[in-house]
This record gives sequence, structure tokens and C-alpha cells, in this order.
Amino acid sequence: MYKFQCIIMIALALIPASAIASDKISALDAAFAKYDKNKDGFITRNEIPDGNALLEHFDMADRNRDGKLEKREFGIALKMI
Repeated sequence: MYKFQCIIMIALALIPASAIASDKISALDAAFAKYDKNKDGFITRNEIPDGNALLEHFDMADRNRDGKLEKREFGIALKMI
């Protein structure tokens, strides 16, 4: 009985963490889709509006230096703002 209660308590403790993680993924996906104008799976400097703070961090976030941000790199750029 004690083991079952522990499992339930651990499972309940993990639910909010997983819900938060999925919300963050959804927010990142929505933001990425907003900027990925041509829907090619990348964001270029041309797809970011002039004056946007993302432009200041674009080169630092573009880890592979290909001139475009994939979703992971875009997430890094958002954290820099």
C-alpha cells in the first residue's frame, strides 16, 4: 500500500512539470510559425521585421552560421531578448 501511495504522489508531482513543458513547446511553435513567413522551417533575417530585437541576436543564435535560424536556434534567440 505504501509503495502504491508513493507512486501516485510522484505521478501527481510530475503532471504540472510536463504540462508546463508542453506549453513552452507550443509557445515556441507558435512564435516560430509567426516569423517563418514562407513556411520552409527556417527563419531568415528578411522574415524578421525591421527594428525587432531578434535581429540584434540573430548572428549569436545562428550557431551553424548558415544565415537562417532553425527552431532550436530561434528558441536560443528568444532567450537572449
